[in-house]
Amino acid sequence: MKIPGILLKLFLLSQLLAPALSHGHGIIIIDHPIVIPRPPPHHPHWPPRPPRPIRQFLPLETRSLQVETSIVEQVATTNIRQVFFNPSGQRLEGTFIFPVPKGASIDKFQMEVNGKMTKAELVDSKKARKIYEDIVRKARDPALFEYAGQSLFKVRIFPIEPRKEKEIKIKFTEILPKDGRMVRYLHQLNTKKYSSRPVGELSLKVEIRSNDAEIKSVYSPSHEIELKRHGKQRVVIGLEKKNMTMDTDFLLYYSLKEKDGSDVDLSVLTHASSDPDDGGHFMLLLSPGAWKKEEAPIPKDIVFVFDSSGSMRGQKIEQAKEAMKFCVESLNAEDRFEIIRFSTEAEPVFGKLVKASPKARKKAVKFVDSVRAIGGTAIEEALLDASSTVSEKASEGRPTQIIFMTDGQPTIGAIDEDVIINSLSKKLKNVKSRVRVFCFGIGTNVNTHLLDKITENTNAISQYVLPEEDIEYKVSRFYSKISEPVLANLKIGIEGPERVHKIYPKALPDLFKGDQMVVMGRYKPGKKMATVTLTGTIRGKKQNFSYKAAFHRENKGNSFIPRLWATRRVGYLLDEIRLHGEKKELKEEVANLARKYGIVTPYTSYLILEDEEAREVPLARRSIGGVAPGAPAPLVAKDRAELTARAKESYDSFKSEKSGDLAVRGAAAGSVLKNASGLSAYGAARKITDSKQAEAKKQLTTENRIVSGKTFHRVGNVWIDDDARDDSKQKIEELKFGTKEYFDFLEKHPEMIQWLSLGTDVDVFHQGKILRCRR
Repeated sequence: MKIPGILLKLFLLSQLLAPALSHGHGIIIIDHPIVIPRPPPHHPHWPPRPPRPIRQFLPLETRSLQVETSIVEQVATTNIRQVFFNPSGQRLEGTFIFPVPKGASIDKFQMEVNGKMTKAELVDSKKARKIYEDIVRKARDPALFEYAGQSLFKVRIFPIEPRKEKEIKIKFTEILPKDGRMVRYLHQLNTKKYSSRPVGELSLKVEIRSNDAEIKSVYSPSHEIELKRHGKQRVVIGLEKKNMTMDTDFLLYYSLKEKDGSDVDLSVLTHASSDPDDGGHFMLLLSPGAWKKEEAPIPKDIVFVFDSSGSMRGQKIEQAKEAMKFCVESLNAEDRFEIIRFSTEAEPVFGKLVKASPKARKKAVKFVDSVRAIGGTAIEEALLDASSTVSEKASEGRPTQIIFMTDGQPTIGAIDEDVIINSLSKKLKNVKSRVRVFCFGIGTNVNTHLLDKITENTNAISQYVLPEEDIEYKVSRFYSKISEPVLANLKIGIEGPERVHKIYPKALPDLFKGDQMVVMGRYKPGKKMATVTLTGTIRGKKQNFSYKAAFHRENKGNSFIPRLWATRRVGYLLDEIRLHGEKKELKEEVANLARKYGIVTPYTSYLILEDEEAREVPLARRSIGGVAPGAPAPLVAKDRAELTARAKESYDSFKSEKSGDLAVRGAAAGSVLKNASGLSAYGAARKITDSKQAEAKKQLTTENRIVSGKTFHRVGNVWIDDDARDDSKQKIEELKFGTKEYFDFLEKHPEMIQWLSLGTDVDVFHQGKILRCRR
């Protein structure tokens, strides 16, 4: 388990009545509060009086945070450089505390303060608990108490000069844990519950080296990472952000090729509660790993179809042309390709698939440069021409793709979406090779139902380029991912668990070089050891792979898996509602999953509100309704009615409109959820929809935290466990924060610390009753 990555907290330990803010890779405890004069009142009839001193919270700021970790054969060496800034006008002094997680195997710990090596004292877990408890008592903030039971390193920090920076460097090595074949690396970056301020500049780099085995799957469920492979035995992972809100720990998994293992890696991670009726969640990671330099890429057939109608005039057509040229220039020597531009009619470059020779590519680029935006939008003709092109020379040994790009709705030929889809399906039915049609919708005037149904029928995906996004960047980035297929026509079988169900994606896409596939699903435990079979075609030949994996009856680790599965499930259900119609059971399942796992978007919000209204959940305990985090009370009835109406309007637009800003943003957000490979997908989907929803003066807002399998909703200043929302028929046990009884209870029930450390006011369901903690 990884040493906590960033937990810098400024605690003012004298006469504090509220929590201070936090940043960093340790905890700085300031010994004295900052006292400043109270300004005199500004009233002409009040006599002047001496200013009274008041105490003010002036937390240290984290100017920059750099983390570099080198992992060799499961041993990680981490270097941390952190720069603090004291914004106050006073010199401060304090103690730097660095909690050590349970189970961490620390081989070496070094610390530098402003360039000087400093000896840090190791305090055992028993003495450390008293330090944590004292901080909680004096600061009236339970956040730090989650580290009770853990050892710590501590060192004196003096002086912390006014308006000056303080640099701290830490170096340590540890042995990383293993889950099956996956090695797990954790660096704690989650300080949101301590602080509302982002870290100025974050830079995180992880280099993985293997002396003998090939590095296969490399996966982060927590963050969108940059990954570069340098051969088969070295991988570099990067993450850089400015003004980053630290609300998620950095989590990384990687696997090594076993002796006599196949070139395609398959690794399994599971999460299962102790309740056998609840079942478990699993995640499969498929990766081809690195590609041998001497091996030629598998040749493919591809047709690029792009819109050159009058609505593309201006920046859109120029960006689309640059994207097309990038794709052409990135073709492999043995690929065959064609380009079709369409407006009032479709026009191909060659009239057939041609080999991607330098001469052909040069001709294609010249054609693209000559295109001008003018005329109508003949979508049906363009798609049928592309289908005819691939069907003439289709071969089972060559993956076949059509990349279709448009910014509008059909105006020439067939304009009904069902007619176009049926015509395309008939054309592709007799093609020897399975054809994937990838669609790009540009802007907000596209028919999302048409594009999404095309990709649904051809087992591909739709991408939407929003007005604020760059066409060239988005298309080029996507093509780079799918340009070199490795394994096509994939199918997975799992034998061992009693039942395996609700697997996403439902139809597996192709596996591409340098990429990896994440498959999520549910299972009912059976035999612990299962056999996973993978079948697919490589260069037209069917290949079979077999793997052994553990599907545990109980495994409380990998707690991110249920939420990631639920994110995909919600994405699929929303697509069903949007494309094929609303059904009661679909709405209810979306509401339950969205509330339980905190997947709140403008489209799920209304379903949650509607569901809680129907079940008569008390207003004060509903999961959505605070005007803002920390508000003293839930929404009043008038505001609630107004915002509920707005949420219903967004939901109704989402399920009925096919074109326009809300429709396109809804389709784009749904695609992100449905294809989520990490927890960052939820934030990405919210970002897509919130840019439009932010126009409203008031919004339905909610703040959720998922802690060790429990989802908490913030209502006013109270954190309510989702299992404790309905307290009308539950037994309730009262507990007063900060009392002797409070600390005795946590010593007796250490598993409760992780939940009660959310705040001073928490309701949590525990052992058949609701524990109600209040300040």
